[in-house]
Amino acid sequence: MEKQDLLKMIKHLRTSEGLTHQQMATKLGWGKQTYERIENGRTQNVGLDDLIQIAGVFGLTVVELMNQATPEGTASALFKEAITLFREAQTKVDAAEQILEKLSKNK
Repeated sequence: MEKQDLLKMIKHLRTSEGLTHQQMATKLGWGKQTYERIENGRTQNVGLDDLIQIAGVFGLTVVELMNQATPEGTASALFKEAITLFREAQTKVDAAEQILEKLSKNK
């Protein structure tokens, strides 16, 4: 696995959680610039302790985080995200159907 793939996955996880660089840095107890340098690959080495903290923000282990940075892991993460979005959409469709049924009964 390439470092850039791991950093892309970290960015993807952060943005899918709706977190800004500042919010992520705050969760980690770091400065915003420190976090941005790591995520953008402007730091030579990302330490294991850093990865442990970053993975922890997303409720993952380092191994799970690294696995998600592989093509298979990325596909799996995207699939899970799609399922979640589908379920949310289905809930809204169901609610809309109930409203329309009530409206049609009242006519």
